[in-house]
Amino acid sequence: MGAGAGQLWKQVDKLFRRRPGWRFQAMSTPGVPPVWCLGPESEPDLTVTVDGSSIHVYVTKTDYAVTVEGIEELIAWLTDYRPGSLAERVLDKSKRRHLFEWT
Repeated sequence: MGAGAGQLWKQVDKLFRRRPGWRFQAMSTPGVPPVWCLGPESEPDLTVTVDGSSIHVYVTKTDYAVTVEGIEELIAWLTDYRPGSLAERVLDKSKRRHLFEWT
């Protein structure tokens, strides 16, 4: 990835990092870019990766691929075609572990 692709990848990474259902998958094959996947590990519903100055989205079930030019286009595409895929993670404060308790 070049400098532009590196910056674009950081934006994609930041977008998905804390979203439920999304997971990062580094590829072990040299030259193959890492991907963000939505859905089950065995067969993700869709994948997102960056190549140059473009973001590539691949929908597994329909074998549909789309290329968008930036993070705003990616957000718009996901909002239109995958509603709910950008849901925020909700933290249940009652289940937080407390490392220190003051008595």
